[in-house]
Amino acid sequence: MAEVLVRAGADTRAVEDGRVFVGRRRVRRGDEAVKDGDVVEIAPPRETPVAVRVLAREDDVVAVDKPAGMPTIADHDGAAHALVAAAARALGIDAARLHPTSRLDRGVSGVVVFALTKAAAEERFRRTCALI
Repeated sequence: MAEVLVRAGADTRAVEDGRVFVGRRRVRRGDEAVKDGDVVEIAPPRETPVAVRVLAREDDVVAVDKPAGMPTIADHDGAAHALVAAAARALGIDAARLHPTSRLDRGVSGVVVFALTKAAAEERFRRTCALI
């Protein structure tokens, strides 16, 4: 993968940003193998990520104000500009710790709730199902 990145004029930052795909699969590590015939796409870097406001944090749940124009989760433009990454930066934690319990479309602003643990995410899901 590293050789492919260099030939494309990119570096491991593109992988870290979530901007590298082999076919439709996002590359997670810079040492992943690329086979003959694989289609590798590298999205261009996005502008500086937007800071978001944490509205509340209680136990293992966090509420974040999502601005319009920002995807909730990573898309084909990468991961660094997504709400989950911005919320992780605001909280000073790894984005892998955040589990969105709801999502809003890119063009919609509003509150998105994240669980900080899988157990909290499952509990939010159970509570939501009980309301339906």
